[in-house]
Amino acid sequence: MNRLVYIASMVLMLLGCQNEISEADKQKATELHNLALDKRMSGDLEEAKSYYLQAFELDNSSISTHSQLISIYIEQDSIGKAFDFLERVENKQNSIYYFQTKAGLYQLNNEEVKASEYYKKAFGLFKLPSIEKSEDLFALVSYATLETLSGNKEKAVERLNNALKIEWLSQSDIEYLTTMRNECEFYSGDLRIFDKKEDEIVIKTTNLDNTKAVLIKKHVNISGTSSSSTHDTVEIRISPKFKAAIEDLK
Repeated sequence: MNRLVYIASMVLMLLGCQNEISEADKQKATELHNLALDKRMSGDLEEAKSYYLQAFELDNSSISTHSQLISIYIEQDSIGKAFDFLERVENKQNSIYYFQTKAGLYQLNNEEVKASEYYKKAFGLFKLPSIEKSEDLFALVSYATLETLSGNKEKAVERLNNALKIEWLSQSDIEYLTTMRNECEFYSGDLRIFDKKEDEIVIKTTNLDNTKAVLIKKHVNISGTSSSSTHDTVEIRISPKFKAAIEDLK
C-alpha cells in the first residue's frame, strides 16, 4: 500500500456502512479499538490483533477496525490470512472497500491482472463527488487516486488539473491538489508504503528556493530536505518515482 492506496482507503473508511448495534457494544468496540491502536503503536502486533478482533466481533461494520487487521496481516507476511479475513466484509458486492482492498492484496501478491480487475470494480462503485468547498477536496482526491489505480491515470490527472482552476481554492488547497496530482501523474504501480532510503534521489543545492521552484514546475514532489555537514548546501530528497522528470532537468 503506497500513498495513493492509503488516500483512497481513508475515504472508504468514511463510507463504511453502519450496523444496528447497541450503544454499549459500540462503546466497548471503540474502547477495544483504541487499546489495539496503543498496542500497535508500541509494536505489540499480536496484542493489537487480539483487541482488534474483539472489537470487530462487537461491530463487524467497522471498516476502520477491519482495515487495521488487514494491515497487520500484511505486516506479518500473512497475505493468505488477509484474503480470508477480507471475506468477512458485509455486503461485499456493493463495497468499494472490499474490491479496493482485494485489489491491493492481489497487487502485493504480484497478481497484476487480478489487481487491475478489482480496482476497476471498486472504481465502478465510486460516485464522482461534487466540489463546493475545501472539505470536498479529500473525496475528489480519493476518487482520482482510485481512478489512477484502476488504470485511468491520464483522466485522474486531468481531473485534478481542472480542480486546480477553481477560483476559491486557498493556498493550502492548491498545495494539496498539486501534491496529489503529481502522485497520480508519476504513479507506476509500486505499492511500497515508504521508499527505501538507498533508492531516494538526492539533489544538492546552494539555492533551495530556486531548486524547489524548478521541481514544482516539473511536477516533482519533495520528500524532505536536510543541511549538509558543512551547512553550505542543502540536500533535497525525492522519491524514485520522479526519476524521469529529474533526468529531463539535465
